[in-house]
Amino acid sequence: MNSSKLLVLEGLRKKLLLKVLMRVGIWMAVFLPALGWLTWKVIQVYSHEFRITNDGEILLAAIGLLLFAYFLAAIYLSKKIKKIIYKYLYQGGYADMYKAEILVKAIPEMLPGLSYNATQGIPRDDFSQSGFPLFRNPDRYYSSGELTGAIGSTAFSFAEVLAEEYRQDGDSQPTWQDLFRGVFFVVDLQKHTDSNTLVYPDGVKYFAPLLLGKLSQEKLRYQRVKLEDVAFEKYFEVYGTDQTETRYMLSPALMDRMVDFTKQTGKKLQFSFKGSKAYFGIYYPMGKMLFIPPLFSSVNDTRTLETYVAQVRMMTEIIKALNMNAAYVK
Repeated sequence: MNSSKLLVLEGLRKKLLLKVLMRVGIWMAVFLPALGWLTWKVIQVYSHEFRITNDGEILLAAIGLLLFAYFLAAIYLSKKIKKIIYKYLYQGGYADMYKAEILVKAIPEMLPGLSYNATQGIPRDDFSQSGFPLFRNPDRYYSSGELTGAIGSTAFSFAEVLAEEYRQDGDSQPTWQDLFRGVFFVVDLQKHTDSNTLVYPDGVKYFAPLLLGKLSQEKLRYQRVKLEDVAFEKYFEVYGTDQTETRYMLSPALMDRMVDFTKQTGKKLQFSFKGSKAYFGIYYPMGKMLFIPPLFSSVNDTRTLETYVAQVRMMTEIIKALNMNAAYVK
């Protein structure tokens, strides 16, 4: 990247950083004093209602309530600050320019065999046709930063994806709710199945009617498939339209690798085997996506890039370890 573009990129970063600091500063300056004043008023009312005149008791009550209030405020502010940072990072062209000028050049050099497309992502059709019922028709869909490659004969692509649903209950304020936020993979199995196997994180049984009910009109009968692997059953739940094919696809080696990945990363992981492809998603919370351009450090600092490359390498290792082509034997 030439020095002039680097200067432009660094200028964009500093401008966004200033906006974030100003926005957070305004929130802190208004919110915290108002919280302190409100807490003191509550103490005054409390003292009057219960006729407490002992200064020591009032002081202890004030300190206790104030600490509790500031604890709740800290949780709220941390979430608010994350939203502010996330919003500004993806405004003004900074993130797009960082991807186009740095990642596009760095990925092939640091991860041979992978190609990176800053503007392209997982196509909406691939996401909606992946077999996951809740992903079939997102109201809003974004994907970018696609990486493509092959491990042996297994071709794959993955990218960051945000899929949202529009919700409005009664007269309440309409909101956008995440259906999926994270990294989504499409892997070519080079084999075909007429069934659909879904692997969800443990606990989905409580929501199975909601997750699978959308397909009931198409007469696709999903059944809970209980497997003999105790460790796998601890972390995952399996549903399939054909129990026999599901058991063939989820070999003991594949289940072991899925459990190991979950233990090592703590990430929620879900799979779908459908047609000639496997689809899987790794959930990331807001502010913890696979790629976040540097905001509090210079664009010349390589630590952000090195962290990103390490995460990408981990993603490719998932495909290598899962050995999906070998896992599906019919």
